[in-house]
Amino acid sequence: MNGNRKEDLRMLTVKRTAGILGVSEATVRNWIRCGRIAPTARNPVVLSRVDVLALKKDIRNHVVDRLQKCANKSNSRSFHTPRHSDFPAGIVKLRRAASGKKCGVASILFAAVLDQLCKRGEVLTEDSGVFLPENTVWNRDCVRDEMLKWHAELVPSEVNEVYPLVTEVFRGLISDSLCGNLYQALSRDGARYSKGSYYTPEALIADSLRTAEGGKVRHFLDPCCGTGNYLCAAAEILNLPPEALYGVDTDGTALHVARISLMLKFPRLEFTPHLYCADALCEFATGARNCRTNRFLGFFDFIATNPPWGTVKKSACTQDIFREIHSGEAFSLFIVKALSLLKEGGLLSVILPESVLNIRAHADIRRILTAHHTLRRIKLLGRKFSGVFTNSVRLDVVKAVPAADAAFALESDAEVRRVRCADVLSRRDCAYPVNMTALDSELLKRIFALPHITLKGHAKWALGIVTGDNRRFVSGTPQPGYEEVFKGGDVNPFFFSEPRWFIKVPFDSFQQVAPLHLYTAPEKLVYRFISNRLIFAYDDRRRWILNSANILIPELPSWSMKLVLAFLNSTVFQYIFMKKYATHKVLRRDLEELPFPLLPAGKAAELAQMAESVVKKELNFCELDQIICEQFRLTPEEIAGIRIETGRKC
Repeated sequence: MNGNRKEDLRMLTVKRTAGILGVSEATVRNWIRCGRIAPTARNPVVLSRVDVLALKKDIRNHVVDRLQKCANKSNSRSFHTPRHSDFPAGIVKLRRAASGKKCGVASILFAAVLDQLCKRGEVLTEDSGVFLPENTVWNRDCVRDEMLKWHAELVPSEVNEVYPLVTEVFRGLISDSLCGNLYQALSRDGARYSKGSYYTPEALIADSLRTAEGGKVRHFLDPCCGTGNYLCAAAEILNLPPEALYGVDTDGTALHVARISLMLKFPRLEFTPHLYCADALCEFATGARNCRTNRFLGFFDFIATNPPWGTVKKSACTQDIFREIHSGEAFSLFIVKALSLLKEGGLLSVILPESVLNIRAHADIRRILTAHHTLRRIKLLGRKFSGVFTNSVRLDVVKAVPAADAAFALESDAEVRRVRCADVLSRRDCAYPVNMTALDSELLKRIFALPHITLKGHAKWALGIVTGDNRRFVSGTPQPGYEEVFKGGDVNPFFFSEPRWFIKVPFDSFQQVAPLHLYTAPEKLVYRFISNRLIFAYDDRRRWILNSANILIPELPSWSMKLVLAFLNSTVFQYIFMKKYATHKVLRRDLEELPFPLLPAGKAAELAQMAESVVKKELNFCELDQIICEQFRLTPEEIAGIRIETGRKC
């Protein structure tokens, strides 16, 4: 095989992916939309075969229930109430009104806003149960102008029909966030997830905004402001006046709510909020000659936002303006856009899915943030979004050229530690070492500093058989014309499980088959490909292997194959894999970096004999594993520590 791994280059269409996973094409597209699997290209959509196999493993391991929920979200007609809202049970009545087409969501929101305005003294006319613009007296002109403009977009009869119901449901309730939460509660899950839009908990917003406390903020922006939660919180936490607050969004109804919410934050002022109904990526401060908002390029001191996740903006502008973002991910595009709107020294605080930290597809935005700007902090948030099983993080970035010795804080509930940007930039794909402490980093440096040899250039590699349709060509029972075949799940440390699968021979019609002599080699190593651990078995029975497992035939000078096997299954190599690569796929390029220490001839022969005894089940591997750890000059305390990290019993 050549240096590039064939399986990494293999691309699958949505139709082919659906066949492998045993689901519909619509389900595959929905999983893409909700971020469960990322395509390698978007026009047309194609997926990496290795990612598809990882997803297939999730399905096999009964993650399917959660996946199915995700798959159905884009088509879901269900509703979700924000976690921190205080809605009464009567909200169901409003949902029924919206779903029954008695009135639109915008009319319900207008009525709810009107109810809040009446309770706060912004409407001075006695409540008659209907809204008649010509008979309404307003306390402030700015509120009147916004409400009349909004009302002109609606059907008046709908507003008057739903208004009594709204006042009944929210009797006695006054809340700054009620109307924004109501919009979330009335928006069907399908509509929100198709946009990659997730309700941001108030505590996360407050924590994000406090990153700018103590600094001079003259102009604040949320480029995906929705109903204005960030803007209202910024007014309170940062004590900003209305003229300092700016927002952009494509949702006109959400912006009506945001404008009124901001006006209620400043009950004694007459003002028009700086809110723009536009696509922040392609219509706001684009730099084009005819763009009227170009004055906002390099204008803002502080930008905080939770941009869309898992959606992709497909337009000419994203291809022309955001060429440095190869992934096409919406949140990456919003980060680049936000940085263009910040002045030098300005601060960006953005909430993102945790996948931004180490998934290869997001290497572009990581490199931009780490090499060209001053990354101040990465805060691990965990699962904070109701209905979303993806972990989230917050990145705080200063628009400034990083210092030569730049470092950022990696913050979790357990600790805060410093990570050097130079170390990140030296890592493949610029992945952030979120699971590596300073002690881990120092220990790995020592391990790799020892004289060693690697598998790069000293091994043959092969992918398991790709049938193209396992349901057709692989059987769970033996039958004429079929032979034993093994999947990744059948591979255990050193040994195989009893055969459970049988494959049709010959393989002429299969999608991809490596040269047969690699499968039928007198001895070879087989490893699970979709795995977050190194699991290698020894084969001298010329077993057939399916594509959830891969083949390695090592050719290290002076190393027996079984000794290589022992090191690959060792505690030290597990530790390296978990800390340095932190992935659910065992990639050839990672295996080619593993350091096999240079052993004296006598020690190599001794360990090879012990490895032979382990394969013959004459020796417990723990005894050999201890000696392998010692070859890396680890102290007893360090050996005990990495065993705890890797979950090793011995």
